[in-house]
Amino acid sequence: MSEENTQIDTELNRLYELSFNLIPTEGEDGSIKDFDTIKKLIEKKGKLVSESKPASIKLAYTMSKTVDSKKSSYNNAYFAWIKFESQSEDIAHLKEELDLNNALLRYTIFKTEKDTNIQAEDVAKFLNKEDSDSEESSYANKKAKKDKDTEEKVVEKKKKEEKAEEEKEEKEVKEKDEDKKEAAVDKAIDELVA
Repeated sequence: MSEENTQIDTELNRLYELSFNLIPTEGEDGSIKDFDTIKKLIEKKGKLVSESKPASIKLAYTMSKTVDSKKSSYNNAYFAWIKFESQSEDIAHLKEELDLNNALLRYTIFKTEKDTNIQAEDVAKFLNKEDSDSEESSYANKKAKKDKDTEEKVVEKKKKEEKAEEEKEEKEVKEKDEDKKEAAVDKAIDELVA
C-alpha cells in the first residue's frame, strides 16, 4: 500500500523552475553558498531535477533591496536557476521561505513541462553580449542619424542652389522679354516718326 502512495505522490508532482538573482555583495563564493541554501529549501518538499550554478550578469536596470532597514541598489547580480519536482500545494510554502531570504534580489517560480537546460553562465554571456551589442547598435544608430542629417542638409542646400539658379534664369528671361518689348516699342515709334 505504501508503494501505491509513493506512486500517487510522484504522479502529483509537477516540474517547476525557480529562476533567481542573488545580491552580489559576497562575490562568487557567497553566491554559491546562497545557492546551496536555496537548494536545501527546495529539497525539504521537492526533488531536484537540474540546476545551473550562479553566473554574474549586468542587470537591465538598477534593482533595490531593503535588508534590516537599509536600502541598497544593484546594477549586477548572480543569476541561477533550479528545476525541481514538487506538489503544487508546497509552492506557497517555498515562496514564503524565499521571501525571507535576504540574499535573493528577485525570483520567479513557474511550471514547466519539459526539462530544457540552458546554463546560467550561457544566459549571462548572452545578456552581457546583448548589452554590449545594444551599446554598439546605439553608436551605430547615432552615426546613421548623423549621416542622415548631413545628407539631408546637403540635399536641402542643393535644392536651395537649384531654386536660386531657377530664379536667376527666370529673371534673365524676364529681362530679355522686357528688352525685346522695349526694342519692339522703340522700333514702332521709329516707324511712326519716320
